Amino acid sequence: MATNETRELQEFATTEESDENDDCDCDNLSDDFPCWECVRTGKREVPN
Repeated sequence: MATNETRELQEFATTEESDENDDCDCDNLSDDFPCWECVRTGKREVPN
């Protein structure tokens, strides 16, 4: 039973990650400035 529970948690995490990717607005910003979602999740840093 623990194996099924682990698999369900992994599937949930994968779905959650793909949902986060949908929140990225970097393409809508100018000068290669990252969106808050990418900064918050550590995908990109705010330029100096």
